[in-house]
Amino acid sequence: MSAFTWTCLAFMGGLLLVALGDLVSEEIRNRLDGLPFAILLAASRRLPPELRMPTYEEEWLPELHFVLRGDQALPITRLIKGTRFAFGLLLAARAIGHDLQDVRGAERDVIVPTPLKVTVLASEDIELLAEISRGVTADVAAQRLRVTPKVLRRRLRRICDELDVNTPIEAVVWAARKDLL
Repeated sequence: MSAFTWTCLAFMGGLLLVALGDLVSEEIRNRLDGLPFAILLAASRRLPPELRMPTYEEEWLPELHFVLRGDQALPITRLIKGTRFAFGLLLAARAIGHDLQDVRGAERDVIVPTPLKVTVLASEDIELLAEISRGVTADVAAQRLRVTPKVLRRRLRRICDELDVNTPIEAVVWAARKDLL
């Protein structure tokens, strides 16, 4: 065989080894990504049977996905953070199960009906929230609505209390969601 043939065979062998290395690397990465999920499933088995699936599917699994999709989603970082999170739950699963049973048992014992609260805003209040939603200061909004800044702030506080929100921005968001603005 000629040197050219040997060179071609060596080149093709090198390509084959690189491709095989990539396949093995991808397989290892996929298996390592599954490790935190396997540990989390084992942790859920330490919970009481009636709490296993709801806790695993509704609480722990979304939290693990959040941990794995953080800012630094490098494979080794995902493995370390995910495994640490899952092992923490594995070690604490029995205590968590007892606490959840106590909480859910207490919820079953005490049923408190919540009254339906209907909130109605006056047109002046909606106008005030519309001014705030435009991004103007309280002083500018007070001038436009022809009230003093003190009156405007008092009305904003009353609106926030009525809507059960903490800030005027939350009140604006509430009104926007209700299509009032």
